[in-house]
Amino acid sequence: MFPLSNDLKQQIDAEVTAIQTKMHGEDGLAEIRAYRRQYTSQLTILQNLEFDTFNWQLHDSNASSQLYYDDFGDTLEISIMLPNGEMKRETSSSQMPVFRNWMRSIALEQSGGIVFCEEFSLDNGLTGSESILKIPRQEAPGMDYIYVLQALHYKEQKIYRITIRVNEMSPTGMRDNIFIQPISLILGLDFMEMAKLYNQDPYDKNFKEGNTMNLSERQEFDYLFPFHPLSIIRNEIMPQLKYNLRFI
Repeated sequence: MFPLSNDLKQQIDAEVTAIQTKMHGEDGLAEIRAYRRQYTSQLTILQNLEFDTFNWQLHDSNASSQLYYDDFGDTLEISIMLPNGEMKRETSSSQMPVFRNWMRSIALEQSGGIVFCEEFSLDNGLTGSESILKIPRQEAPGMDYIYVLQALHYKEQKIYRITIRVNEMSPTGMRDNIFIQPISLILGLDFMEMAKLYNQDPYDKNFKEGNTMNLSERQEFDYLFPFHPLSIIRNEIMPQLKYNLRFI
């Protein structure tokens, strides 16, 4: 199924658009598709890292951590950690599978799952990892999505971790619920057959524990649900954060 053919992408687009239009009308659909947070930029510094706070409100701060909130109740927390052993730039890639399993275990402890976990490298030489986890809310319906960026300072032997939690807005579950019926019809699968394929860990198709990623959460479909936390993280937060990230 992936990568999507143009024909399949057009079918999915048409089916989802039809459902959204029926729910919200044409004007409502246009408003949904145009949704953007449009964060402003506000740079600040924690020790040797300059980063973007998106002009969120500072809630707490000390010498090694800062906590910010935005008007939607989302949070940004930055903290500094020491690695378990010596960090070496040349061995970071070989450690990614181990790190990915560790991030998956963190999500699983909260009945969640992993959506994304990869290395990154910026033009200014800064390297590290970035991950997205999905975590079910404990006392309310819905899912929170957590973006974790770790910037590695090899000279200092420090890890600067930025954790951004974006809450799913009410009504929750819209992306998943709208998507599953069209994809089942397009593929010609009944619900039971579709259920076997719909939820799948992006790095280990045999891993079934917790709340694994589902097909609607793939990045190819962000444009259909720009109000969803994953779309906000991948299309607004991640690019802006990395664009303004640097060691000083």
